Amino acid sequence: MTWMLLMILVVLSFILIQMSHPLSMGLMLIVNTITTCLTISTMSESPWFSYILFLVFLGGMLVLFIYVTSLASNEMFTLTPNLFLLIFLVPLLLIVMMIIDPLLLPNMISLPDPHHYTTNYQEIPGMKFYMTSILMNTIMLATYLFITLIAVVKITSLYQGPLRPSKS
Repeated sequence: MTWMLLMILVVLSFILIQMSHPLSMGLMLIVNTITTCLTISTMSESPWFSYILFLVFLGGMLVLFIYVTSLASNEMFTLTPNLFLLIFLVPLLLIVMMIIDPLLLPNMISLPDPHHYTTNYQEIPGMKFYMTSILMNTIMLATYLFITLIAVVKITSLYQGPLRPSKS
């Protein structure tokens, strides 16, 4: 599974190089980030790092999306024949590789190992964050972040900034 995700990641990187429009590049970058986060999630014990990486990257991409749409709003998408060829040949290549190497296919017959299941809540990643001894700190942190969010929204003005409406 990880090997296939890495192969898809390489292919998406080649497709990203072929893009010419900023919005299509942004879309391919988001798809590339999703694939990277899935790969990191399958390799690590806890998927929290991949969740945080995806959310931070998506937030940055949303800011870039707003700037790009305000700068280059009416450009047309142009798809090159090389891109069409790459998009159609890559899935075909992946299917051929899966047929050639049966080890790449997931094993559907195997049952999960019962030793992977834990009943002790302290051993589950992320559960220590919500234990009663730390609960007050968690509530204080969430309240602080919420108040900061409200303050930032109230401070920002829609009519004075880089994305103010045009006077046309």
